[in-house]
Amino acid sequence: MTEFSLSRMADGMVDGEAELVFALGLTVRAAAAVEYTLHEVAVRLHHDGPAYGYQGKGYVSKLITACRSEATLPIPAGSQRLLQPIIDEAERLLEQRNGYVHGRWAFDADRHVFVRVRGKAEHPEIEVMEAEEVHALAVALEKVEQQLIAWEASTFDEARKCLSGPCVTSDLREHIAAGLVLRVP
Repeated sequence: MTEFSLSRMADGMVDGEAELVFALGLTVRAAAAVEYTLHEVAVRLHHDGPAYGYQGKGYVSKLITACRSEATLPIPAGSQRLLQPIIDEAERLLEQRNGYVHGRWAFDADRHVFVRVRGKAEHPEIEVMEAEEVHALAVALEKVEQQLIAWEASTFDEARKCLSGPCVTSDLREHIAAGLVLRVP
């Protein structure tokens, strides 16, 4: 059995390839976390029961649509409006992720760079892929995940408060505007 290690995996890679592959892996991991959190938000907005029973899961576009549609379960007034810019950013970043994950890569030996080929065969678009750019996408996805978690925590903490009095959303607005970052173990 062959030993599994990063150095063995990188054997035979050209300059910059290992960094690009690693950055892409971080992007895929961060995107999966965003998708999972979108599912959680959709469940909290529309499903009164266990998350695994929610039928909106599976397709990111369905989750985004569910998060954009008016909540069918009670939530504090105005909180869903604060969710919309986060959902818009999540959608934009997940589309960008698709370009990397599902795109065609090629190594340009003349320039010693990786390129991504997009578009139709008769009019391909070729752009250089930089590991730093792919890594920046992973970081942006992580930030959106943290914003979704902050929105969910603030909204449903306030929803619990609504049971015993009037809903106040000032804390929620402040947390979202400040880009509250939660660390999840």
